[in-house]
Amino acid sequence: MIPKNVKLKSGEITVPGDKSLSHRSVLFAALCKGKSKVTGFLEAEDPLNTMSAFTKLGLKVRKVKPGEYEFESPGKRGLISPNVDLDFGNAGTGIRLSAGLLCGLPGVNAVLTGDGSLKKRPMGRIIKPLTAMGASILGLGEKETAPLKVEGKKLKSFRYESPIASAQIKSCLMLAAIASETDLEYSENILSRDHTENMFRFLGNKIEQISPFHFKIEPPYVLNGGEFKVPGDISSAAFFWFSGFWPKKEIYWLET
Repeated sequence: MIPKNVKLKSGEITVPGDKSLSHRSVLFAALCKGKSKVTGFLEAEDPLNTMSAFTKLGLKVRKVKPGEYEFESPGKRGLISPNVDLDFGNAGTGIRLSAGLLCGLPGVNAVLTGDGSLKKRPMGRIIKPLTAMGASILGLGEKETAPLKVEGKKLKSFRYESPIASAQIKSCLMLAAIASETDLEYSENILSRDHTENMFRFLGNKIEQISPFHFKIEPPYVLNGGEFKVPGDISSAAFFWFSGFWPKKEIYWLET
């Protein structure tokens, strides 16, 4: 396809926040005792569903302005069992990572659910390693699908070799270990995205990097409220980025 008679204008754009990091900013804000601030939050349905779910666990949320939120959490030991099912809509990242976190919170029981599409997605890939870690998690749907029933408890030290490269599996197990204050040694054959590791380090925690594909974390974990700046989503910027290469046209990023 060759475009013809295309007129492009120079200009400035603000890139929407990264969705994966927006999910994680809520999860870490819930784990951290005290106040946290997030800027650049992507106000899309999926991250907002994750945010809504954690308000039912005791996380307080205040919207300052579009994309900017203030959170106040009682900390992981202060989060409570919700009195309703947690609805993640179509957020696969939200439900999988949240399931891991909740598995590591003793005394917190919850049912995590979503829309019809989410209920068809595989959850066995997180249920199997979490169960081996000592977690109590059941897929109430057919073939270990959502709704997920979680009963939080103290988890044991765990070593896991992932058969696939998956940032969701890795992050799910990391959040379970962090919530439960236990050790995790994790390895994969191909590097997956490191969003969770970067936010974990940002809070002041250390990761023992055994190899590029193999790491270990161990308590005590630093979980104090902080300020998270969610960067722009490069995939959302790609179309405009390409247009910047058009002859005599310029694109300026207000946020990246």
